[in-house]
Formats: sequence, C-alpha cells, structure tokens
Amino acid sequence: RSIRVECQKTITTVRYAVEVVQSRSCPQTNCITRIPIATADSGASRFQDGSQSRIVQIERELHEFIALRDNVYNIVRYAHRNHYCDFCSKMADLLVFGPNPDGLFLGLFGSNRASNTLQNFVTGIFHLTVKCSSNASQCNCVGQSLVPEFVHAFLFDPTAFTTANMLT
Repeated sequence: RSIRVECQKTITTVRYAVEVVQSRSCPQTNCITRIPIATADSGASRFQDGSQSRIVQIERELHEFIALRDNVYNIVRYAHRNHYCDFCSKMADLLVFGPNPDGLFLGLFGSNRASNTLQNFVTGIFHLTVKCSSNASQCNCVGQSLVPEFVHAFLFDPTAFTTANMLT
C-alpha cells in the first residue's frame, strides 16, 4: 500500500487529499497489517493502467497532519520509562529527524513541495507501523498498540482529527 497527498486549494482554505492506494499484487486478505482497511463502500477504483486501486480518499488540513505528529510523538515518548523498544525508537527518529508537517519552510516553496513533504511524513509513519506489525510478538508496548489506531483514524475517519476531537 502507498499514500498519495495532493494539495487542493480553494479561495479560503488549503486542504490536502490523502489517498490510500493498494497494488493489485497485494490483495487485502494477503497483506499483513495492523491497520485495518475499510470494507464498506470506500470508493475503491482502478487507475488507468489497472495496477492499483484507491481504497479511500480523505481531505485533511495542515493542522490535522500536525495533530497526528504530536499525538504519535507523545505516545512513543511516554510508552517506555527507560529504554525505547525498536518500534518506538524508529518512530521517534522519524518524527524528530524526518519530514516535518509543521516545518518553517513547508509552504514557502509551493504547494507541490508541501504535498511531497506531507506525503513523505504520512508514508513514513504508515510504513513503520505496517513493518513493525510483523515483529509485534517481539515487543508489546503501548506505542505498538496505539499508533496503528491513530494512523487508521487519520487515514479513514474524517472526523478523527478535527478541532472538536483532538486529543492533545
């Protein structure tokens, strides 16, 4: 699965369309992931070459990407007292040193650069979450149980990160 983020500007707001895309070689039943895929009519469609299908598309504002980052950071930060597990350590590294949705220069170089940064940010969190699901038996910490729920909510629940529902 992969993530696509595209900027959608209107007169008053800038929103980002976040698409979860699945390749035909990875059907839902054969992929190992702790992030469940919506099974209801989620707008799945084939692209022109037939190689991928869109599972879901959701619109987000910049503050929702920032809320995802802040929530995931707080989860992995407080999941351990002394020594971070491999998952929490890698997630913290990504959040601190990786693409920053709240970066100083995010919008300075145009909407394509901002979209790419946000796409890299969400893709990084998504891939770490999916990758660590296969190693879940090695470490069962709060981070490994809560981060997939937040990622799922961000990708599939349009109201999860709105101002009224923010956890931070």
